Amino acid sequence: MPSQNGHRKLRDKIASIFRASGFDTDRTVHIKTPTRETDLDVCALYQEVLIAVECKTGRSIHFDNLISELKSKRDEIIDQKDKLSILGSIDNVVTQKRLSLIKMVKVAVAFREYHPAADQIERARRSDIEVLDSDAIEYYDRTSRALGRWTKYEIFKEMCIRRQEEDEEVKVDSLRLEQPGATLYVFSLPPYRLLRIAYVHRRSSKATYAYQRIVNPNRTEKISRFLSLQRAFLPNAILLAFDEEISDRVCFEPPDATVGKLTVPMKYCSSWIVDGQHRLYGFEKTDYSVEPSEEPAPRGKFDLLVVGLKGFRTEHQAKTFVDVNDNQKRIDPTLLCDLTTLIKDLRHPLTWPSLLVEELNRRDPWKERIRIFEISRAKPITLAGFAKWALSRELLRRKEHVDGRIEYLGPLFKYAEFDYTRDMDYAFNKGALSRQASLLARYFKAVKQNLDRVNPDIWDNPREYGVTKTTGVNALLLVLNRLMEQKPELDLDLVSYLRPIAHLSFKNRWIVRFGGGWDGFKSLAKRIIRDLNKNAGFKIGYYKTKRRTGV
Repeated sequence: MPSQNGHRKLRDKIASIFRASGFDTDRTVHIKTPTRETDLDVCALYQEVLIAVECKTGRSIHFDNLISELKSKRDEIIDQKDKLSILGSIDNVVTQKRLSLIKMVKVAVAFREYHPAADQIERARRSDIEVLDSDAIEYYDRTSRALGRWTKYEIFKEMCIRRQEEDEEVKVDSLRLEQPGATLYVFSLPPYRLLRIAYVHRRSSKATYAYQRIVNPNRTEKISRFLSLQRAFLPNAILLAFDEEISDRVCFEPPDATVGKLTVPMKYCSSWIVDGQHRLYGFEKTDYSVEPSEEPAPRGKFDLLVVGLKGFRTEHQAKTFVDVNDNQKRIDPTLLCDLTTLIKDLRHPLTWPSLLVEELNRRDPWKERIRIFEISRAKPITLAGFAKWALSRELLRRKEHVDGRIEYLGPLFKYAEFDYTRDMDYAFNKGALSRQASLLARYFKAVKQNLDRVNPDIWDNPREYGVTKTTGVNALLLVLNRLMEQKPELDLDLVSYLRPIAHLSFKNRWIVRFGGGWDGFKSLAKRIIRDLNKNAGFKIGYYKTKRRTGV
């Protein structure tokens, strides 16, 4: 049974997210309808909008029954809104008067331990119920702390809440430029308008081809302090890409001119910030973020220079971004690997290994244990930590020739070859990915089975043990590489062969003694191979290392 303390923590976290996002928020709102009394865990209100969130903390959830129940509750609130009685709440925000102003009701369910599948989330959305899983909660928590009250526009967009003011369009003076990859419009908008329509298009929100990182609140705070100065100015342009959904409404007149008027729809979060996110969100805590009133006299203007992109394909942007940032420290390597799984360009060295690790994250014993997204936490290893080292360098062993030809020489590639010149929809490549993933899953299942004989914590408790962390995983992959050099089809009883590893410690403090990085991986692999070679009827090769391995 879920604990009351766990439910309270989830309720309070959801409430804090909505409060930080600019909503008036209440908790445990006890209401009475003509047919029943019930509690609404969290109520978030903004003008005519009410978002009611149900919080669920148990692992055992009858999902479809829950969605049906929430749909019934939502319909009753809408139908009986004028007859509802507010019997009490923690924060005393929801009152009969506030409720009378509500014109739109959205219901959501937040999960703490239950992990709904993608098809379940889609079924809920078809019933007009939003699902906040652990990734969504983490995303909105971090975003609301970074963007503050402007997060409400992302919430409106994600929850398909459309408000009347989104129908507004503004006409601005503009310069039009034509380039091979896009049509560019140079214009200006005040921050309060730009903040409403712009958004940071990140992979952490699971949007295809998104490449921006989470907004850093420390950077926006510094910019905010600068913008508060009397003579502050920002000469650099904010670079926006208009979404396809509004592209047809972005009109330039006269059509054949280079100087004219640009119509910009004021639809929430409809223009992706390609560059300049921190400059824009630095205005969040300044007076310029609020539409000026006519009385008293309006303050000085602060128009932001904007370059708008129309018809600039996001797939092309993402590919360019990956090429520029590959092997640079300023981008999270896990985000970079994740992007390659979206682009699916098999010519890129990280694409295939990243796709392979992403597939492993769907299978035992790695299911949901790999940090695929930038915001994911409590995972023992990242996508990059799994994909970039032993898997890429040894098991696949990609070689690029000066003439542009690419060759794979590793035993895993030879076990199930793929065609890097074709896309991932090619049946041959799909089959190769499945075969390679099955082999890796079989290998790690055998590892886990032997370790579980000693202590299940060795695999399941990364706080104490390191077998599922970067050094342990890469060392085991190096062992597999040597093993497949001897047994290309891996046609042996892996559980029996790997039995000696059960006698190794794998505690974090033990693994640390082998060192980190590539040489640390090899040193630990060498130590594992030593024990395997003592017991097997055949020998596999050692790795040359600089470190002493008598640990």
